[in-house]
Order: sequence, then structure tokens, then C-alpha cells
Amino acid sequence: MLHSRTLEIAILNWNTWPLVDRALCGLEALGARPDVRVTVVDNASVELGRSIEKKYPWANVIRLDANWGYAGGNNWILTRTSAEFVLLQNSDAFPTPTTIDMLLNCMLQRPRAAAIGPALVDEAQRPQIGAYGNRPVLLRWIAEFSGLAALPPLGALGIWGRSVVQVGCLVPRPVGWVSGACLMLRMEAVRDVGLLDDGYFMYMEDLDWCERARQRGWQILYLPGASVTHLFGSSQGRASTRWIDSMLGFLQRAYPSWMVRILAGVGALGYGWRAVVYGMRWLPSRVGAQARRSHARALALYALSFAKAALRRRTPGAVS
Repeated sequence: MLHSRTLEIAILNWNTWPLVDRALCGLEALGARPDVRVTVVDNASVELGRSIEKKYPWANVIRLDANWGYAGGNNWILTRTSAEFVLLQNSDAFPTPTTIDMLLNCMLQRPRAAAIGPALVDEAQRPQIGAYGNRPVLLRWIAEFSGLAALPPLGALGIWGRSVVQVGCLVPRPVGWVSGACLMLRMEAVRDVGLLDDGYFMYMEDLDWCERARQRGWQILYLPGASVTHLFGSSQGRASTRWIDSMLGFLQRAYPSWMVRILAGVGALGYGWRAVVYGMRWLPSRVGAQARRSHARALALYALSFAKAALRRRTPGAVS
């Protein structure tokens, strides 16, 4: 049962009403609670989602006049809510009321916690990469881009955390950042740190905000005992390189342009060798070949995007 503290759950949507339907169905037990408000923030989808309003009259549906992106859409809520805590939820993430209560409990017990995130798992309950991560320092970027962090013994060296799920564990772990796919924020911290940076249209807003919060003395927590099903990428469609643009934009703020271009070159080599390895793996066997071939193509696409960025005088996604 949720506490008497007020909580706003913000589900961000862009043309994914079927996912919103599933997300709201899982939160229906909270619909009648006076201490919780569930708001769907729609980033100017083609369809208006009238059927969702009829099916879930307890949900508050807000339609923005344009696609404001992840940061812009969530900032709409963060600047208007009266709640003490806000759960930012992607439309392809499905926390249960029990999971939400676990996250809220941790926040209530730790007044210096600015944010907390759960373990993210796929439909088969397999842990996903990137539910949390380490602080973004140079050596970790090198380990991540080069592919060293993709090797099982060296996974802890990179930026992206290789998810750990510990059923029943109610003790959160301090981490560098947690994923914005399902992210609970303390509004006191938001007022101190500031809003999500809308200079990033999609990706890196969570890492950027968490790093700013840590610099101001707040804690960032990851709760391995709370798991949330996340259909990774479903809210944006097919494989995209937008995350690379946003990542390089983040790096542009921290390092000189020449260093960012070197890191992009490392990324081109790192994703390139992984594309070759995955490409070779599906040749000997037909079993799982299509999935491996698709993954190899995505890795090759990422390598090409990094290579193009390394050759540009100014990296894409750089924010001034």
C-alpha cells in the first residue's frame, strides 16, 4: 500500500497508445487513491487516444502541441506537479504498484536520495543493460566505446551497468546514474538541481541529470530487488543512432572537441570489431541466425555513425 505522501506518475507517450493501454492497466489499482495521480503526457501523437481516456477515466491525459522529446515532455510535469515524488515512466516500461511502493519506501527512508531506479528486465525476465551505470569519467568511456566493457570479465569497467536483479533485496545500491525508462525523482532535489536538460531530445537526459545531482551532494540509488519489464526500444521503433548523437553531445560539454573526435574513433573501432564478431557467429549455424544478423547490422550502423562523427569538425548532438 502506498504511503500518504503524494506521488505523480508521468507516462510519456508518442504514438504508442497500445503501450500506454498496457501501462495504465497495470496501474489501475492506484486509480482511486487520492494520494496518487497518474498523468499521460502525449507528445503530439497522430492519434488522440480518446479510447484511453474512456477506458481509464481516472488517468489525466495531457496533449502537448508538439513533440517536445523526453526531457521537454517530462519537464512539463515537473514544472506543474504538486507531488513530493514523481515517477517518470516510459510507455514501454510497466512497473506494478508493488514495485512503485518499494521505490517510494526507499526514497522516504533516505532524505538525501534524489533519484532511484529499479532493475529493468525484458519480457522473458532477463536483465537489461543500462538500468543503472557508473559515473561518466574518461576511462570508463574508453572502456565502453572500445568494447572492453562488453566482455563479461570487464563489464564493471564501462558506463552502462550490466543489470543485477536480486529478488527480495530491499537495500538500494548507490550508483552513478539510473535509467529514465522508470525513474523516481524527489521534487526537492529537482528544485535544487534543475529540470532535465531539453538540449537532449532523446537519450542522456537521465545520466546528465543524475550527474548534476551528485555534484550537488545528492544520492542516486538503484534497487536490485525491484524489477520492471521494459520493452527496450519499443517507444521509438527501429534501431536508431540518436543515442550516439546525444552521447557525443554530452561528451562535448566535458571534453575538448579533439578529444571527443578521438573517443568517436574509438567507438567506430569498438563497435566495428563487435559487428564482425557477431556477423561471423551466424554463418556456421542457422539457429538464431536472424537475431544475430540483425544485431550485427545494428552494431555496424553504430560503428559507421561513430566513424562519421570522428571525421567531423563538430560532433553531432553537441549542445552549447
